[in-house]
Amino acid sequence: MLKAHFTGKSILWQGRHKEASNKQQKMIAYGPDPLMLHKGAKALKVSIEKHE
Repeated sequence: MLKAHFTGKSILWQGRHKEASNKQQKMIAYGPDPLMLHKGAKALKVSIEKHE
């Protein structure tokens, strides 16, 4: 559970590439957490990787 805190990465979702691309764009468009802006929150970095 703390993997994301230590490595900076976490698997949030697995599925088809087209769906992943759509989800990626939505997450980027949402921007930083509005409740944490006062603490300097930034938008998440989102990447798509092929699962083998």
